[in-house]
Amino acid sequence: MIKVEWSIEEMVAIVAIYFKSKLSDSYELKEELLDLSKRLNKRADILGIEHDEKYRNYNGMKKMFENIRYIDSNGEKGLSGASLLMKEVVGLYHSNNYVFEQIAKDFNEKY
Repeated sequence: MIKVEWSIEEMVAIVAIYFKSKLSDSYELKEELLDLSKRLNKRADILGIEHDEKYRNYNGMKKMFENIRYIDSNGEKGLSGASLLMKEVVGLYHSNNYVFEQIAKDFNEKY
């Protein structure tokens, strides 16, 4: 397995899905994560990032999602393996949502 660190724009994309999912009871999380997985793989191909079939796959995305839930719930729910970048991006969502949304918008327009 080829390990590739997450970039800030990738992390913003998955954190945005997390917070979007909290706003709706009928949110199609699986479809959103599968779509994001495809877009992250497309991004890697465009940028020439070496990766394999496990790169940003659905199972990994579900785990990341649970790490975000852990941060957002102050450790009451989810998985505790959050990275520093993930904590910073969740913090950015709360402290400077305009910048967060701009990064998300740029990512969505590019990929």
